[in-house]
Amino acid sequence: MDEIREKLIQMINEIPVSDLPQLLETAEYLRDHHGKSFKEMLMENEKKMDLWDNDIDDEIYMYV
Repeated sequence: MDEIREKLIQMINEIPVSDLPQLLETAEYLRDHHGKSFKEMLMENEKKMDLWDNDIDDEIYMYV
């Protein structure tokens, strides 16, 4: 496990500072969903996206 942490720290040190907020957001998301498989997290997000995938909104925003 320590090897993985060390590799992550090394990778983080190589990431441009401008990309660190996105990395932090991703890490917080993974932390907050601890115990769920990646597939379960993806399915949760897809369900949330269904809210935005509808013909009424598509029609309204097509002309914005």
